Amino acid sequence: GGLDRIDLMDLIEHLKKENASLKQDLARAQLGLTALKSVGVDAATARPNTSSSERQVPSPNPSNRPQMHTVQAGDTLSTISQRYYGTPSRYMDIYQANRDRLKTANALKIGQQLRIP
Repeated sequence: GGLDRIDLMDLIEHLKKENASLKQDLARAQLGLTALKSVGVDAATARPNTSSSERQVPSPNPSNRPQMHTVQAGDTLSTISQRYYGTPSRYMDIYQANRDRLKTANALKIGQQLRIP
């Protein structure tokens, strides 16, 4: 009925915003790759100048208590992951921590509170 159409329209709008965000992420990545190539660095073999014993994964939440994030217009799990972890690829960690609040990974609602593990 009408409710299903409204839900689908919301989903379409959300997907359009996520697509625009991903296009921006891709453009930034391509600019970074171009910059690396311009200084003679091969991105496929570029590695940080630290040994494995010196490398540490930063802990975004040292208290081990989940942080909370309030969903804003245009947010996607990828953009939230980028904000808290510095990479969009941890979106599934956020989804898994919020399975009780999200029907799907794309079912964000403005104002919704999400756990950031």
